[in-house]
Amino acid sequence: MLGVQVIVVFGLFGAVILLLRISGHYSPLVTYVFAVAFLASVAAHLVWFRLKAPRAIVATDDFLGITTHGGEQQRISWSSVVLATHSTKQLGMQWELDLITSERIILRDVGIDSRRWGLLRAAIIELAARNGASVTVDPLSKGIYS
Repeated sequence: MLGVQVIVVFGLFGAVILLLRISGHYSPLVTYVFAVAFLASVAAHLVWFRLKAPRAIVATDDFLGITTHGGEQQRISWSSVVLATHSTKQLGMQWELDLITSERIILRDVGIDSRRWGLLRAAIIELAARNGASVTVDPLSKGIYS
């Protein structure tokens, strides 16, 4: 997913530079500024994903277990999930789990093999619904995994 985003952002930066060249408002400094901005955005994405993406996700009949890169472990019992929403966002697919305590857990698919993400998606749909939570899935996600 990150690779696709890098290509898209690179294309956007290139298109802006091309438009500036065509319009006559181009200077070599503009290219350097855009190159630095592109590299900074890629670095920021990588750092952000490394810090925020879970290291491990385990779905059992009793709970959803999450381990972060910092080693923090969290167990969410299915009975505490009120709403589970699977959607496609700018940065890939994600689950938003609203809990009874008004806490929200967000799980993104970055770094997770698509087959494994599909298995996790099916497990969350099954186990959250079985324990009384509302489960919603956006049409794009349905089309991909149906």
